[in-house]
Amino acid sequence: MAFLPSIPQATDQLSVSQGNILNNFTILGAIAGNSNASSSSINSSAGFNWVYLATQGSIPPGGSSFASGNVALYSANNAATGNNELYINKTTGAGVVQIPITAYSNGVVGANTAVSWSYDSSGMLKIGGLATTVGGVVTITFNNTSAGGLANFPGFGSFISWILPVVINNNASTAESVRVKSFSLTTATFGLVNGASDTSFFWTAFGI
Repeated sequence: MAFLPSIPQATDQLSVSQGNILNNFTILGAIAGNSNASSSSINSSAGFNWVYLATQGSIPPGGSSFASGNVALYSANNAATGNNELYINKTTGAGVVQIPITAYSNGVVGANTAVSWSYDSSGMLKIGGLATTVGGVVTITFNNTSAGGLANFPGFGSFISWILPVVINNNASTAESVRVKSFSLTTATFGLVNGASDTSFFWTAFGI
């Protein structure tokens, strides 16, 4: 039986409304992740202890009609990670977007490789890794493993906010620095400003 929001009514007989009220508590318990009618997963003073979100078959969910400007949460399979992720439906300057805020991926740590990418709840996307200049320069292609990227990186679609190189240097007497020579939505080229021609550094790119 479906949830009955309009019970009990003043004219309801106890023998009828009692069963309907029990049905409603059973449904509330299931919403909280507990199908037991005692609803032991519901905390009476602080709300639900946890919420189970059934996996949706599409992004956004089929038949969804989220009101304009509203925020919604749901679970769906993410093509990049291959896992079910928590999505936020929200409105941004670019319009309504679906953000998989739990999606991330780790690569293999090594020279000239992207180590990880992830989303934050605003919809911003971050990728970062390690690199070493060869002859003073190195180019990373974000979604190409042969060029230092991650094969399942979703990719920047609109813009990059910033790219930051941070040199790894355990020698206090040596000054080394790396700059961003050029970048696009798919690549970043770093160049040595000063220091040894083979200089190692961390890098991070952040955008949408």
